[in-house]
Amino acid sequence: MIRRQKQVLGGFLFFFIFALVFSCCSFSAPLAQVTFIDVGQGDSILIRTKEKNILIDAGDDRFNTGKGIILPLLKKLGINKIDTAVISHPHRDHFGGFLDMIPEIPIGEFLYSADYQSGGDAGQTAGGDEQLYKKLVALIQAKNIPYNVPAKGSQLNWGTGVTAEVLRVGFPPYTPPTHSNPTHPPTSPNPNPLPPALKVNANELSLIIKFTAGKTSYVFTGDSEINAETQVVSDFRDKLKCTVLKSPHHGSRTSSSNAFMDAVQPEYAVISVGKDNSYGHPNQETLDKYASYKIKVFRTDEDGTVDTVTDGTQINFSSNQTPLAFVGDHQILSLTNNSATLAWQTNKLSNSQIKFGIGTYTESRLILEATASHAISVSGLKPDTSYQFIIFSRDSRINNQLIAKEGEFKTPATDCNPLPKISNISTSAKSIYFKRPFKFSSVLQNPASQEVSGLRLEIYQKSIISENLIASKEGINLPTAATSNKIDFDLNVSQIGKVELFAVLKKDSKIVDTSSLNIVVSPKVVWVDCAHGNKDFFTGAFSGMKLDLFKTLGIEFHSISDNRGIASNTFKEAFSLIIPHPETAFNPTEISAIHDYLSKGGSVMLFGQANFKDTSHSGFLNDLLKGIGSGIRFNLDEVCDPTNNVGFPWGVVIQKFPSSIAQGISKIIARNSCSLLNSKMEGLTASKNIQILATGDEDSYEVNGTQTSDSWVYASHTPILPIPVVACEDLGAGRVACFGGKLYGEKSYERSSSDGQNSDFNRIVISWLMQAKDKDLRSLIIAASELEFLQDPELQSIRYEAIKSRALELFEIDLQENSQDLIKDAFNGQSGQTVDNLKNDFKDSLLFKKIHDEGKLFDF
Repeated sequence: MIRRQKQVLGGFLFFFIFALVFSCCSFSAPLAQVTFIDVGQGDSILIRTKEKNILIDAGDDRFNTGKGIILPLLKKLGINKIDTAVISHPHRDHFGGFLDMIPEIPIGEFLYSADYQSGGDAGQTAGGDEQLYKKLVALIQAKNIPYNVPAKGSQLNWGTGVTAEVLRVGFPPYTPPTHSNPTHPPTSPNPNPLPPALKVNANELSLIIKFTAGKTSYVFTGDSEINAETQVVSDFRDKLKCTVLKSPHHGSRTSSSNAFMDAVQPEYAVISVGKDNSYGHPNQETLDKYASYKIKVFRTDEDGTVDTVTDGTQINFSSNQTPLAFVGDHQILSLTNNSATLAWQTNKLSNSQIKFGIGTYTESRLILEATASHAISVSGLKPDTSYQFIIFSRDSRINNQLIAKEGEFKTPATDCNPLPKISNISTSAKSIYFKRPFKFSSVLQNPASQEVSGLRLEIYQKSIISENLIASKEGINLPTAATSNKIDFDLNVSQIGKVELFAVLKKDSKIVDTSSLNIVVSPKVVWVDCAHGNKDFFTGAFSGMKLDLFKTLGIEFHSISDNRGIASNTFKEAFSLIIPHPETAFNPTEISAIHDYLSKGGSVMLFGQANFKDTSHSGFLNDLLKGIGSGIRFNLDEVCDPTNNVGFPWGVVIQKFPSSIAQGISKIIARNSCSLLNSKMEGLTASKNIQILATGDEDSYEVNGTQTSDSWVYASHTPILPIPVVACEDLGAGRVACFGGKLYGEKSYERSSSDGQNSDFNRIVISWLMQAKDKDLRSLIIAASELEFLQDPELQSIRYEAIKSRALELFEIDLQENSQDLIKDAFNGQSGQTVDNLKNDFKDSLLFKKIHDEGKLFDF
């Protein structure tokens, strides 16, 4: 029996909700209030501190934003003066509203970025915006309002307890004339306007200002695009991280670049944009990028005016959108004698929770997933039992918007005819990783005395609704009473963190049993070495690669910083290690730690660079490669190509991919790249373990920039050996890939397709590297047998020790699982001295266990 639910207004639930809301919103005196005004397709931001009112931009005069929207809002708020008005850049949808405001309200000063511009892209002639801006300047002058460009890096006086710093100003730099009274700056337009021949996209002239109140901060960006973003990252990267980002250029695809987003890392973003605008703002690519950074997004086209208030510690949001509310009543999607799935709708995105129990709320489920369609499954219930519940939804962006409903349901009694059941569900995986399949097992039992056929087993993640179905098997038969059947699945869960998996057994589309299991899904961690003088990770160079690999392979980048260095415990559970071109050497302890990591199935990506102006330190990489037993080395040269180049001679278009690993790649760009050599510092060729992934073409050649004899020269123009730029090597236990240039560079991951398939290529290579973790015992024994073909005794010894270490580890696992037949099969058909050595090492391990009564001897 299901009772109709009601909106709870009193009693215990009211006080419970009140306590939750109050705990989220306990707030001391406001330090600042920032309001993103809905002015349609344009920008206007009102900042209120204890002493001052600041207005950044005023929307578009064509939409009557000054008189029709901003002035009425100021009147309603009791604001009769603007202390500082900021024009982020000279585009009408940002400055137009000021035309109507200047005659109506006192303005203490104007700050601007530049009063020269084109209507849009570089090279355009002056248009309506520029003529209208001259009219605005005339109004400012007529009112004798100070009108100035702030200096980059300057602090703006916007009140006590807050700071405002100018991080970016329009270019070229403004140079004010000298004057006798510095306390009264000039009120005339910029006396050094940009020459007409150098007109630029006015978006790139946008002021970027960081406003900070206690621990809460905002970055205001105007319509900054990638050039402005790149410059501000270069100048002020360490200052850009913020709580709230005013999305650059209305969420356009030409803004919010990877490097910029990696620097700002906001918790919230506000997109000022007009409803159904003709520009397609915000771009879906930008919204997807914000989602990948887990940014909570407000949009003025959907949320209206967005108001924020902070006491310096917490920040609260509100908007004039309709408050969070339930849409209709809840539904019971499924109800069995041991499970229930409840679903409900809300009018906007929110997180969901249910508390339930018999008489009291003893159990709960929480799903932190911003959605308007909610579904939560609960299992482990008792048959023929009434349960009370409360469902909650909280706005995923506005914590104090919490709604709730109560209700009850009753599970049906157990059928007198015993039905098939799920007796157990489990996973044998020690660790479960995002976007990496794992084994999941369900054991089914038939308690009846007759055969049951036509069963269907379904596996869901999070809740039992169709969109969460991740695996199924049909046509399952359980022949006789007391028989069981184990069903295995290869699952791939699509989220990180704690996930509840549900096994659902059906007969003729009717659910007959359910069971659930909680798992923890982790990202695949890749470490980037930043401890040897390379700063690329901290300057945004890896931003695009980080984002791409997380979205496609579930990889999460972590950095090894200067003060930590590389130690034996650095790579715990790491899937790979990336080493950009180092500027300091690896010490023996670090080389040993990397070797030990490789011996456990790890992998390393090494990026070198050309020896342009003697800047390469390839010797540091080569010492490391020697220490880990690799047969690849970096050359002291620069690869060039007179016909296939980008910015000759620094960028080479690579179109030769000899290895099947790089199948499907037709073009990559290798900027500032050196070539690769073998361990004897001579030309590199493919072998059983080494694969050449990318080479120059027939007329590629090298430059020995130092004019010394420190590089090995491949033949010019008609090479006997193609010049290798990227190669990889299987070391037996681990794997290594060497890149002559920085294929991770941000240009390779921006939107232009002219830079080839660098992102696809990197994805392919790192996927191959990470497969080293999946090698079984037989693969390692085969690798040991192949060591006899190595001509270098030192390499043979280093690799054998690594293979032995990993093989013994897997050997121990098989012994614990009593899998002696697997061990015997692993050695089947393999022979040679190195295989015999490995057998002897295994036998020594068995003998040690027998002596200590921990095992028994057996032949293999």
